[in-house]
Amino acid sequence: MNVFDDAAAPGVVLGNEAGEYSLWPAAGEVPGGWRMVFGPADRQACLAHVGRIWTDLGTSVAPGGSGVSASAAGSGGPQ
Repeated sequence: MNVFDDAAAPGVVLGNEAGEYSLWPAAGEVPGGWRMVFGPADRQACLAHVGRIWTDLGTSVAPGGSGVSASAAGSGGPQ
């Protein structure tokens, strides 16, 4: 089973400088440009954390960067 599809696997919440967040497998390597901000924890705890901290899904601006809308960011996850 793909670790991204395993709802029972522990996860973490990653964040980037644009203020976007993504669920990521706890066993996975954190990709460049992202940092761990919560976890490891179960998927529901990670989702609850994202719900508490990511309250503005509008445009974010990274320092020195351009605006990135949540809809344009796709899943918001590291690629």
